[in-house]
Amino acid sequence: MKVGDLVRVKWSSSINFVAGEFALGEVTGYRPDVLGGSGFTSWKTQNKWHHEMTTAPKRGEVRVLCYDDGSEGWYDAQDVELVTE
Repeated sequence: MKVGDLVRVKWSSSINFVAGEFALGEVTGYRPDVLGGSGFTSWKTQNKWHHEMTTAPKRGEVRVLCYDDGSEGWYDAQDVELVTE
């Protein structure tokens, strides 16, 4: 995606890009590889320490100017779809 592209932004409650559950807008910015990655958590239960490492694929954020209400904001790239029709 690049600045000026027409996109659909998925609402956070919807699983797929379904009519009525997205907003049309225009890409106004992009930041690659700012979400995801790895994290490390430690916690203690009684006398035992537990450690957990999590990973998620790196992905970008897309800034979108939404046409329906004029709002502009950053969205997870996995919630934005390029309109090709």
